[in-house]
Amino acid sequence: MIYEKIYFSKNENVSLQTYILEPADSRIYGPQTDPRPAVIILAGGGYAMLSETEGEPAALTFIREGFQTFVLNYTVGEDCIYPTPLVEVSKAVWEVRRRADEWHIDPEAVALMGFSAGAAIAGMSATQWNTPGLYRMAGAPDAESIRPDAVVIGYGAGNVDCMPVNENIPLGKIGRDRDKHLNLTDYVGRHVPPVFIWHGRDD
Repeated sequence: MIYEKIYFSKNENVSLQTYILEPADSRIYGPQTDPRPAVIILAGGGYAMLSETEGEPAALTFIREGFQTFVLNYTVGEDCIYPTPLVEVSKAVWEVRRRADEWHIDPEAVALMGFSAGAAIAGMSATQWNTPGLYRMAGAPDAESIRPDAVVIGYGAGNVDCMPVNENIPLGKIGRDRDKHLNLTDYVGRHVPPVFIWHGRDD
């Protein structure tokens, strides 16, 4: 398995962790397909932190199903302001797609899986990947290069009105500011890739 951390900025907390199966790993992990689909995991944490239980454990689950898997550690806290998380997830999609041959990935099967705040960022990517100039900020050649092919939203709010207002629940700046770009329903259109949305019983 190729296990490496790729940094997107001078901030060492922002990185893409790879969990890439090599041909020899097919005897152990998932169906023996080449190229494989890819999934980029975005953990939750209220934009204030990243939940450890929603990162690597989720990645390893997808590995067992034969995916090439990645965990995006995106900006949180006071530096989490628009468009930073959208640029970071766009960079991640482009990084996976541009290295598809090297990593035995189908470039037309790059999905995002987000939990809670990470789900909102995944949803932002699904609905706003075509934002003018975004692909340039991500270092990609065109907008289609940063478009996810599918998105899974796990207990994520699609509108800021759905976000908690409890002072005991810490939120990163983008959440506290109730940024309009978190209103995913305002950006839905024919450009959005397939999305699977799920919630827990208590959501």
